[in-house]
Amino acid sequence: MPKPKRGIERRLARLPAVKAEVRAVAEQVLDAARTRAQAHSDDGTFAASLYIGKGKTDLRVESDDPGAQAKEFGHLDRKSRRPVPGMHALGGAAADVAGGA
Repeated sequence: MPKPKRGIERRLARLPAVKAEVRAVAEQVLDAARTRAQAHSDDGTFAASLYIGKGKTDLRVESDDPGAQAKEFGHLDRKSRRPVPGMHALGGAAADVAGGA
C-alpha cells in the first residue's frame, strides 16, 4: 500500500468544502455549549465568554472567562471546601454534536 504524501492532512483541511464543514460543526458546538452553559448559570457570563478560536488547520470552541476551567470541570467551594461539580458545557456539547454523550 502506498504511503500518503507528507502534509496531505493539512492540504485537505484547507480545501474550501472542508473548511466550510468544519466551520458549520464548530458553530453547532458553540450553540450547544452556550445552551448548556445558560442552563447551568444564573448570570450568563460563561455562555457569553464562549467563541470559536482558530488553530493552524482547525477550529475550536474556547472561553475567555478566567474561571472557565473551574466552571467546566468543577472546583472546591471556598467556604465549605465541598466539591462543586463542573457544568461540562464544552465537552458535553462536543459529544452531543458528535452523536455521543
